[in-house]
Amino acid sequence: MDTDKNKNILFPLVTVFCVACATLLLQIIQTRIYAVVFWNHVVYLIISMALLGFGISGTWLAFGKDTWIARKLTFPVAAALFVLTTIFSGLWVPQWGTSLGHVFLSQKHLLRLLVTYASAIMPYFFVGWMLGVLYRENARRIHVLYFADLAGASIGCFLAILLIRPLGAVNLILLTTAMVAMPVFLHEARKRKIMLLPFAGLLALILAHAWYSTAIDRQILPDRTKGFFALYEDLGPDSGKTVELSRWSILSRTDVVGTEKPRHKRIFIDGAACTGMVLDPGDTPPPFDPEKEALIPHRTPYSLDRTFEEVLVIGSGGGADVWNALRAGAHRVDAVEINPTTCQIVQNEYREANNNLFFRPGVTLYNSEGRSFVRSTDARYDVIMINAIDTFAALSSGAYMLSENYLYTVDAILDYLDRLKPDGMLCITRWDYAGETPRLFAIMLEALYEKGYAEPEQHLVSASRDFWTAVMISPKAFSDAEVARLKDDAARHGAAYYYPLPEPERISPFQKDLNAYAEARRTGTQEAFFNRYNYNIRPVSDDSPFFFHYEKLKNLMAVLHEKGFPDFVRGHWPSFMLTLLLILLSAALFVFIFLPLMIRGRSKIPGFTRWLVYFCLLGFSFIFVEICLMQRFSLLLGSPARSLAWVLAALLLSAGIGSYLRDKWSIPLEAALVLLAVILLVVAWYYPHLVRSLLGYPSWMRQAMTVVLVVPAGFFMGMPFPSGLKLISENSGDAVPWMWGVNGGATVLGSVLAIVLAIHFGFTAVLLLAAAGYCGALVLYITRAR
Repeated sequence: MDTDKNKNILFPLVTVFCVACATLLLQIIQTRIYAVVFWNHVVYLIISMALLGFGISGTWLAFGKDTWIARKLTFPVAAALFVLTTIFSGLWVPQWGTSLGHVFLSQKHLLRLLVTYASAIMPYFFVGWMLGVLYRENARRIHVLYFADLAGASIGCFLAILLIRPLGAVNLILLTTAMVAMPVFLHEARKRKIMLLPFAGLLALILAHAWYSTAIDRQILPDRTKGFFALYEDLGPDSGKTVELSRWSILSRTDVVGTEKPRHKRIFIDGAACTGMVLDPGDTPPPFDPEKEALIPHRTPYSLDRTFEEVLVIGSGGGADVWNALRAGAHRVDAVEINPTTCQIVQNEYREANNNLFFRPGVTLYNSEGRSFVRSTDARYDVIMINAIDTFAALSSGAYMLSENYLYTVDAILDYLDRLKPDGMLCITRWDYAGETPRLFAIMLEALYEKGYAEPEQHLVSASRDFWTAVMISPKAFSDAEVARLKDDAARHGAAYYYPLPEPERISPFQKDLNAYAEARRTGTQEAFFNRYNYNIRPVSDDSPFFFHYEKLKNLMAVLHEKGFPDFVRGHWPSFMLTLLLILLSAALFVFIFLPLMIRGRSKIPGFTRWLVYFCLLGFSFIFVEICLMQRFSLLLGSPARSLAWVLAALLLSAGIGSYLRDKWSIPLEAALVLLAVILLVVAWYYPHLVRSLLGYPSWMRQAMTVVLVVPAGFFMGMPFPSGLKLISENSGDAVPWMWGVNGGATVLGSVLAIVLAIHFGFTAVLLLAAAGYCGALVLYITRAR
């Protein structure tokens, strides 16, 4: 009897594992492909909307086994449609060339964008349908199935990290189709030989795309408003522009684009963020000539009469800032670059082209994240240079992480100050943008106040040239002679000096704003300044590191007038998309899940309202914890990609184990939820301090500690969902996929809501809300029989 029972559960277990693994793998790789084609905030919108397919499938499935769609959409049909829609949405649609700049101007581009959204939903609808059927038919073994689901998802995460470089994004998309189709069709073929024919057809389709994967990859091109195209619009047809190298990683697709006239090579990240390579530098770096060269903005420190023997470059890219440091007379240059592909390019394929720049005596290249490196080294530097380092690439799907920049927080500036020599300088350059420049200035000034300097305003200077602003601080106050030197240098080279300036010399808006803010901070009236300023320029911390979200609600509709490259990178688009996504998801959840549930489900599900709220709370709370943990540990692990791999895998696997052991050991859910709430309070209040204290430890120890710290919460988070499904299945089998859909919809909406809340209140507040959500679920579970 036990043997028959194991045989009956084997196919559901294998299928759930494979489908979950393929689904998470698809999310990550589809995000990587869309990140090349679209701007990152559009990717966030597409993927988050696409995940609604899970919830919508649960709604349709809950209408019953006798409906037309349930009769037609059998398991093999759902698997086949997953293959077709995945290939269409993941490989064909990205080749259409949709331009964000023409969406409001061209019906063709608007239609392409809408088709992209619609097609992206379909694969998740079909795998959601498959999982919903398996959960409904095997509700008594829900804890085992849930373990297989979460274990498969954790493996899918690691597969994305390990395989994207050797296989490429196109082949990984095809791998997801094979993972879903194989177990289903092999199982069906054992019963009906006729299934071999359609299976052979799908296999041939997958192999054909694999054969032409290189050609398909070359047709996946960035939005034409991205720098991949925009930076070369003025070149003629004989410029010799070619894509010399293209390589996928979990962080991005990295392309090297070269031109012959003029001779130039740029490294592009997802077709947008780029860095120029230093080609054929001389054997002896020529010193700066202040009379002939404009040293503003990203060479500002080197125009002063200070020592520049030891320099740290965070975000070294193609090596321009490393070369500048050598020209300034540096004997030691530590170059830190987070993108491993960029490191490999400058050290291997283009080593000769840049004349061994990263192999010169005293130059050391580290593949690491800037904050992590700064916290792990004991070295002190004369200059720390951070030149326009962005994280605009979409690093993961919208449901998991909207990665922001931990380089530009008050906590980060304090870390940099700790690594400076007494007369050292930190120089950060950013775009001369209305919300960006004042916020950077406010952050750096706030760090000086927290550091306790008697007159913080004297430790900061700022200047601008060619749409770039340099803000520079030093433990040693800048002298009147140094300020005069910088002002004179700016005047001679047609630049603008911003701060400090006496009132009669304040002419431009930035000159007025930066000096006015410094005065407001000195007099303690900065809150009034923030309230009347057109943008939100309040300093950000590690608890809410959203440097680029500085728009106020009243300005969001300005996107209708923003059509250029700089506006898509920043401006109002990210916040506009986040707000739009919150509205669209809420409307879609109501129409496709909650409205049908209220009309048809109320009579079928005993305790309807209680269970509805219960599964919603679980969805919101789970994703709140997931996002917060990945954000917190991305700082510890030194890379968002590593955080995605270790945190998500540890969280999902431990949740799966918790689901399995809760059923096996009969752990009271009431006790589990109480312990979980306590653990989340510890995570919210204590983990930030623990993460900072662990930053200086070796990489292997930080990875091990990440797993140790994630597992306790994950173990108990895996218990309430399958327990609730098992109870509700006793009264209504069709309620299982419905509540599966409700939970999935709440998870998707919660992924966006978590970011919105974190932007305004911080990740600590989001974790506290997650703890409150699990406490609410506890109350509903205890009172379920009433």
